[in-house]
Formats: sequence, structure tokens, C-alpha cells
Amino acid sequence: MALEILPGELVILATMQEDMKILICTFSFPYFHGNVFDSRFVYGEAAGYAANGAQVTVLTPHFPGSPIEETLDSGIRVIRFRYFFPFSLQRARVPGKPLYNPGSLLALLQLPILCLVFVFNIFRYAGQANIIHAQWTLTALLALPAKWLRRKTLVVTARGSDIRLLPQWLNRFIFRCVDAAIDCFGPTSWNLENKERFPSNYIELPHMVLNDSGDEMPVELSAIREKDPDAFIIMYTGRFHPIKVEENKLPLFDLVRCAAILKKQGHHFHIVYIGEGEPQIMQQLELLITENAVSDCVTLAGRKTDVMTYMRYCDIGLGGIAFNGVSQEYTINAKPQILFETEDNLNSPWVDGKNVLFATPENLDDLTERLVWAMEHRKEIEMLGQQSAEDMKIYFAESREGGGKYMEEFEKLILAKSA
Repeated sequence: MALEILPGELVILATMQEDMKILICTFSFPYFHGNVFDSRFVYGEAAGYAANGAQVTVLTPHFPGSPIEETLDSGIRVIRFRYFFPFSLQRARVPGKPLYNPGSLLALLQLPILCLVFVFNIFRYAGQANIIHAQWTLTALLALPAKWLRRKTLVVTARGSDIRLLPQWLNRFIFRCVDAAIDCFGPTSWNLENKERFPSNYIELPHMVLNDSGDEMPVELSAIREKDPDAFIIMYTGRFHPIKVEENKLPLFDLVRCAAILKKQGHHFHIVYIGEGEPQIMQQLELLITENAVSDCVTLAGRKTDVMTYMRYCDIGLGGIAFNGVSQEYTINAKPQILFETEDNLNSPWVDGKNVLFATPENLDDLTERLVWAMEHRKEIEMLGQQSAEDMKIYFAESREGGGKYMEEFEKLILAKSA
């Protein structure tokens, strides 16, 4: 719930917005020059704040090959703190790997050290900030000393993995201690349940989506169009991780099997995978493509810096889950999606045939039928994408617009704390 503000305080807020200093604390952040795009959505939020005049500092763990400090073109200052010596043996933070999947004993042993050093650095740099925005509840926990001892305003955005992995009692404690929790997941069942389980001062705000799509069609897609101008481009975007199949019920592998069926039926199409992840999944995908003889109509394009540009030139997208980053990016580009009939997707503003296509999870025949329908009804599919952008604009906002809305709420929190 947003805080009330009196008319006489507007001048104070306007002045505060010009001078607002935001410290974003996150366990991962992109390093674009090194082709590392982890947590690109956090960069979208930082860019939204910077575009609205805030001085933004991002604090995140260092990893080998990345600079200790850099200032991005947008004016965002990125500080990557070291947490283990010798620095070349830092393993807890590895590009492409989530923190909850350390991958080695050395990485696991370094996690407590990383957290302790993170606490110190948050406390250190919080002195230069008006407000701390913690990404994930674990980061908010590490920021509590700065909130209490430096009297800093602390807000948190929970992302899902933190809710799933941390004990419920600990997350409940964190939500009660922060000054506010960002509610940007809309009326999904997952979000409504979490708000009941974890009482807090919730502020309803849209997801910020950085729309940096380019005007020129990517080379891979251009080659597909040149080969077959009528090809219907189906795009799968996201991290290649077992959880996507086991829990989210996404067709990471079934989409390749579907390609074999569509090819046999004589359809004009091409499936493009954007992303990467676990080596064993990559190997399994490559093996499936070979076994099904679909290398001519399935492309593993790898991870891309300009994901939005690829989305802009596809015909339909997969890989989204209710309100996750992939779903947001397709929607901002007015691209239709196929979502799957899971609880989170069904109990949301997504409506089958109105702004999305629903398919039955782990059902190859149903997925094939939905794709065939989409290819045979291209005009309707295009209108579906446009409707999704219209229906979801209260939940998804481009970075500049969204950044302004967040900062308005941050100003009220800061003013309330200083009163």
C-alpha cells in the first residue's frame, strides 16, 4: 500500500528526487563487455532510476575477469567487491550459475565468506545512499545492519528462488524488518499466497523492462528469412536449467520433438533458442536435434546481449512464466506467447485466446496443435500480441516510466523515515 503524502510536502519530494542516491544490492549483475548478462532485469531497474535523475550505485560480488569498478554509459556506477584471496580462486559467484547451485565444494565453502563481506560492503556504501534496494530477500537480510545502524531506508524485491530456498520463518522475519516490499507480480496465485505468508508494507508497482531492441534484424533471423520468407519464427528464451522442465513445465526438450512433427507435416517454420545454461542440457538438446534430424529448422543461437531485438523479429515466443522476465520482454514487444496451464499462469491476468495461448504441460500433441493453429492464423496471433501489451501495461512498464513511479514511492518512504 502506498504511503499518503500531504500537498505541502511536494516541494520537498521534488528536491529529493533530483538528489536521490540509490544503492542496489544484488548477487549478480551484467558485465556487458565480458558477455555476461546475468540478472539483466536488475540493470533495467538501475537504468530506470538513472533515467529519472537518480545517482545509482550497484553493489555486487566480483568474479574473475570483471572490473572492480566501472561506470556505464547510463551513468550507473557498478562496484564489484572481492570476497576471497587469492582473487583468482573466487568461485561462489560464477557467471551463468545461480548462487543456489554452487557447483563445487570450494564455491560452497566460500558462500558464508561472500555473505559476510557483502554485509561489510553494504554497510560501507550505504553511507552514500538515501535508500537501499535489495534484490532477493537474502540480500535484504545482509542489508539489515545498514538499515538499523545507519538508519537507511531498505526496500526488497523478492524474485522467487529466495522464497523457495530460504526457510519460511527467515523470509517472514526479513519481510517484517524492511521498510517496504515491492509487489510487482500482480494478482498471480503465487504472489497472493506470499503476501499472506509474509506480512510487510507492500507497494504495488509495475515490473521495469528495459526495451533496448534494435531496428536491424539479427543475422541469424535474417538468414532464416532469406532462406524461407514464409518461415514462422518460434523463439524459446531463458536459462537452460532442470528446474525449467521439472517445476515450471516448460517444453525445453519437447519443442525439438515438436519440430520433427511440424517438419514432417510440411510447415514453414524455424525454432530459435536464445540462452544457455547447464552443459548437460545443452548436450541433450544437441543430441535431440541430431536424432530428430531437425538441424535445418532448429537453431541454438546461444546467449545474446540484444535479446529484445531477437524477440522483436520473432512470430511467437515461449519460455515465459506468468510475470517473469521473459514474459515481460515478449509483452513489451507486443509478441504473442504460449504459456502452460500451471497454477501461476492460470490464476493471473493471462486469458487463453485473448492475450495468450495456453498449452497443456508435458503434452507434445497439444503443443504441436497450438503451434499449427498459430501458423495458420498469423493475423490473429499478431492481434493477440498487441492485446497482451495493452492488457499488461499496468503490470509491465518500460524502464524510464517505471523508474519514475518507483522513485515517487521511494521519496515517500525516505520522508516518512526522516519525520
